[in-house]
Amino acid sequence: MSILGTVAFLFFSRRYKRLTNTAMSWIGVWVLVLTFALFALSAFGGVRWLVTPALITLGVGLGVWNVGTLGLMMDMSPFGRAGTFLGFWTLVVTFGRGLGVSGGGIIRDTVLSLTGDAQVAYGSVFIIEVVGLLVALWALRQVNAKSFVQQGTPDTAAVLAGSLD
Repeated sequence: MSILGTVAFLFFSRRYKRLTNTAMSWIGVWVLVLTFALFALSAFGGVRWLVTPALITLGVGLGVWNVGTLGLMMDMSPFGRAGTFLGFWTLVVTFGRGLGVSGGGIIRDTVLSLTGDAQVAYGSVFIIEVVGLLVALWALRQVNAKSFVQQGTPDTAAVLAGSLD
C-alpha cells in the first residue's frame, strides 16, 4: 500500500499543481493520524476488523508522506546540496523509526506490567502516536517552502541552524 500511495500521489502531483509537497505532507500526516486513531480504537475496544483498514491507511499514509516530505526536503535544500540533505533526511527517518519502534515496545511493556491489560497497553502506544503526529502537523505548519525559495538559498549551516529554532 505504501508503494501504491507513493505512485498514486506522484501521478496526482503531476496533474494537479495545488497538490504541492507541503500539501502532500499534510495529507500524509492526517491519514496517519486517522490510522493510529483506528488502531487505538481497535485496541481499546477489541475491534479486530478495524486492523485491516488501518493497515491499508497506514501504507497509503506513509506513501503520501514519503512523497511530500522528500519533495519538501529537496525544495528546501540549498542549491547543489540535495544529496547531502537526502542523507540527513534518511538518517533522521531511520533513527526516528528505530526510536519509535523501541519506544513503542517500552511503553507497551510498561503499561502492560502496570495494568496487566494488553488492550490498554497497545491502545496507549497508539494514542501517544496520534499525539506525536499532531505535533508533527504543528511543526509542518511552520514550514513555508514558497517563502524559502523566494528568499534565496542559504548555506547548509544556516538551514540546519534555522531548523533548530
